[in-house]
Amino acid sequence: MYLFQNKSGPTSWGAASGNGGGSRNSSKDPEIKLIREANTVDLQKVFDHYNLELNEFNRKIVCPFPHHQDDTPSFYYYINEHEKSFYCFGCKVGGRAVEFVSEIENISKYDAAVKLTSEFETNISSIVISNVSEKRELMLNFSNHIRNFIQSDIDDDNRLAFAEQLTLVFDTLNTKHKLETEGVKSLISKLKIRLDKWQQH
Repeated sequence: MYLFQNKSGPTSWGAASGNGGGSRNSSKDPEIKLIREANTVDLQKVFDHYNLELNEFNRKIVCPFPHHQDDTPSFYYYINEHEKSFYCFGCKVGGRAVEFVSEIENISKYDAAVKLTSEFETNISSIVISNVSEKRELMLNFSNHIRNFIQSDIDDDNRLAFAEQLTLVFDTLNTKHKLETEGVKSLISKLKIRLDKWQQH
């Protein structure tokens, strides 16, 4: 996700969006925990759900991903005592349940994880999914708030610099403290106050 567009191109939110930048503690990050739990869904059941003829006796098919026009079977299904996985030697994509659903549905890994946990039995609770969804919604709303702040006077370099500063503050604190939903809500509230005060000066 891009927070806003500056004069030299898009400025990424980085770790705040989960799309790169900064380090994330997988043991505390709710999105990573959700994806990890969704990846425990039996890949065979996922293949069956999408009517793919893959099983322990037939482990190679033409790639099913819509972005890959495969002429010869290049999609392999791997089964061992520890896990089930896939890899396409044509489009160079591999993984487990989340990665498969993400590719075949052309959606993010987070959305794929939510889809899996809603359609298959997992140990993750609906409360965890709700909290992650609320956190992402808060961040998206703040992204739009920042974007509107910049676009109200796109030629004001000071306005752009201030927006970049607040974005960095959010990204740094969110990453450093592994903020949950309430922490994100509180931080965004404080940053919005700073935006309002800046516009009044």
